[in-house]
Amino acid sequence: MAKSRVSTRLQQTRKQPALRDVPDIRDRLYEPTLSPLPATLEPPANLHILDQGEEGACTGFALAAAINYLLQRKTGPATTGAKSTAKTAAKARLRRVSPHMLYSMARRYDEWPGEDYEGSSLRGALRGFYNCGACASPLWPDVKGDVSLKSARDARTTTLGAYYRLRPILSDYHAAISETGVIYVSAAVHDGWNDPNKKTGHIDMPAQAPDDAGAHAFIIVGYTATGFWIQNSWNTDWGKGGLAHWLYAD
Repeated sequence: MAKSRVSTRLQQTRKQPALRDVPDIRDRLYEPTLSPLPATLEPPANLHILDQGEEGACTGFALAAAINYLLQRKTGPATTGAKSTAKTAAKARLRRVSPHMLYSMARRYDEWPGEDYEGSSLRGALRGFYNCGACASPLWPDVKGDVSLKSARDARTTTLGAYYRLRPILSDYHAAISETGVIYVSAAVHDGWNDPNKKTGHIDMPAQAPDDAGAHAFIIVGYTATGFWIQNSWNTDWGKGGLAHWLYAD
């Protein structure tokens, strides 16, 4: 990927960052079980990599990536009464939700009044998802989309169950990834994110304290002894097919 293209995305991250969540005593804190954890956990195969382009909508795109993975992982949709058919289960796994709807709803439901500001928060995106659901991507395909009767009805078929805040404890992260397969996060990024190694996927740390490019939202989909495997929304030509290895030291 040309560095200028990703640099533009880092510049967009400065303009429209993932904003830091304010504390909320209502948060449920994740408690890991006593199950043994694998030493490493490779990213799942066949992940659906999104591309936010130059939009500063990372909170919506990262949440969409998490939802898409969880839908793909399911053996079938939850049903009441009759058992779901194999065809219905396959359709649920192939469903892709609209990151644009999730970002739009994040800005409506986040911690700050109005929408006359840049970016949003993970909490805002989750609150929007909880209140509105997530429609299929074709029903809200771009940033110009808006709520329609059809998209609103469709969005109610994919809704939020439960989510938990993670304490900053590495073993808790490992347990959560092992249990659910994905963690929705935001973190400060730097120029090392411009061009991760294509073979190893490593994000290089800068030699000196980084010039903070602002917070960026993405998902964690695996781990090693030295870092997390993350899935970004900067297309498949970023990093190792859209994934990168983010060092704990970073």
